[in-house]
Amino acid sequence: MQLPNLPVTMLYIVLITVLFGCSYYNKKTKLLVFSGVAVVGIALVGYAIYAYNYLLETYQTARIRAFLHPELYADTDGYMLLQLKDVLAQAGWFGAETTRYIPEGHTDYALVQLIQAYGYSAGLAVIVVMLLLAVRILWMVRTMSHSFGKLLIIAAVTLYSAQSLYSILMVFGILPLTSVPLPFISYGATPLLLNALLIGFVLSVYRRKSFAANTAFRRVPKRD
Repeated sequence: MQLPNLPVTMLYIVLITVLFGCSYYNKKTKLLVFSGVAVVGIALVGYAIYAYNYLLETYQTARIRAFLHPELYADTDGYMLLQLKDVLAQAGWFGAETTRYIPEGHTDYALVQLIQAYGYSAGLAVIVVMLLLAVRILWMVRTMSHSFGKLLIIAAVTLYSAQSLYSILMVFGILPLTSVPLPFISYGATPLLLNALLIGFVLSVYRRKSFAANTAFRRVPKRD
């Protein structure tokens, strides 16, 4: 939280929120905590709006203004938004006739590069497969009893889903652009290893889902 890294902060907040919502605290405690957080969040949003209009300088709000009105910042912060919009507009169901260079097209904007090369049919197929994987993992959770392993699976699918949804919505201009890779599609050893570990946790816990239920923990008698 002390580092100026928006994607990591966002993923951390989403993860903690989901895990607390699925924890063993009673509903009253959860309601009180979420109500308190909501009040603080509303206050922060109100202060952010006030700071945006009266306290911050123009250069400090350029990225926000460029997201809202990219055509006014075509040569600076709105350039990438307009480029992605043009590439997606020219891509057909089976790819664009001429491909254009996309900065960071192998990492953050890998989905746009894929749609440009192979069309919306390939892009939609990738999105459907990725969402079906998240749905399949959630279906696994329904078959498991409450345990630490279940929370591990919930944490894994939360991190995977948060990355996937943000990256997909980001390239279509619904969310601001930031460095959130598309799991298993974007180039990079670190995100690939992280998501592979998440899927590994899910498979490992699911294979042992009946271990806790079928194992009786007995106290070992003390020896004299």
